[in-house]
Amino acid sequence: MFLRFVLAYYFFALQLGNLEKKLQHLEKNNFVMREYIASKEMEADFSFLASQVNSSLQEYNNMLRTSK
Repeated sequence: MFLRFVLAYYFFALQLGNLEKKLQHLEKNNFVMREYIASKEMEADFSFLASQVNSSLQEYNNMLRTSK
């Protein structure tokens, strides 16, 4: 009976260790992917450029209106 308990505990500890390693690996991958996605979002954020183009276009339209 004691041997069975020791073997069960060892098996449980081994499984727990493996699951902890897997969890660490998944957390690391999750962090890397979040960083990658954030960097790509920053690269693709053209809202500042779009607002500059819109303001330039409005200025140009106003100049065309006043020149007539």
